[in-house]
Amino acid sequence: MLISATKRTGTVQEEAWDTVTGSKASVVVALEMKLTPVAVLRAAREQIGTWQYSVMTRNCEHFVTHVTGHQVSSTQVTAGVGGALVGAALVASFAENPNAIKLLAGAALIAGVAVYVVRPTEKTT
Repeated sequence: MLISATKRTGTVQEEAWDTVTGSKASVVVALEMKLTPVAVLRAAREQIGTWQYSVMTRNCEHFVTHVTGHQVSSTQVTAGVGGALVGAALVASFAENPNAIKLLAGAALIAGVAVYVVRPTEKTT
């Protein structure tokens, strides 16, 4: 079983591993728990049905940091937002005729690269 926050359900659910992952390879990331395993499970189960999923503020990474006792954060969201700002700033600084399309393209490109760079990479099935 897996307790997870997903866009698919819009909240936290405890479901079979294959239901959550769709039988795709998954990423296991080592994260220091500031709470005991029992406290982590309790905190996770308390969010079942109440956690309102949001990709920017309450995604799966936010959920894991919350229930393990860390400050709620997401390295991918932080990297994406920062990358978008850098991309737009680069276009604004160096493009001959910066316009909305060029700014958005630069923001999307650098945001995508930033999220790709910080994604977890240790895969398991």
